[in-house]
Amino acid sequence: MRRRRPALAALGRFWQASAPMGFRFLAGLAVAIIAGVGLVATAGAHIPPGVQIDEAWIRWLPGNVPYAAYVTVNNRGDHAATLSGTSSWAFADVSLHQTRTEGSVTTMVPVNAVTIAPHTRLSFATTGYHLMLMHPAKPVAPGDQVPITLHFAGDTSLTVMFVVRAPNGNR
Repeated sequence: MRRRRPALAALGRFWQASAPMGFRFLAGLAVAIIAGVGLVATAGAHIPPGVQIDEAWIRWLPGNVPYAAYVTVNNRGDHAATLSGTSSWAFADVSLHQTRTEGSVTTMVPVNAVTIAPHTRLSFATTGYHLMLMHPAKPVAPGDQVPITLHFAGDTSLTVMFVVRAPNGNR
């Protein structure tokens, strides 16, 4: 009798228990490996059709100040994708923000949602959209990886591993 490794046996049980969700998990994992971005699929979560995530990172700053996170959302689908919220166990508050400049005054304002048109991409950046991360559950440092879940309209979500980088954005 052939003995299976515990990890493979667990994967087999997972696959048998939920073949459709298991397929989505494995498809998402394959995309993540190819794209070089850490994605984590959670039970019931799935990737919005046509959406791919690249360059997910957090700008580390010393002291007790809010962090900012940046990501590129590629919408290769035929329908708009609306990012409607974010969450993470690693921070008490994760929210969508946009930097706006009016005259000589620059402000950061919270936004409820960001829509990415079909066949376009939106790069979150210091001068535009970004995620504001407040009150970390534990200290983070450059090189750490932090899971942040991106919630999209249509009850779809995706947990992405964001890499913490130095203040200048270097890895």
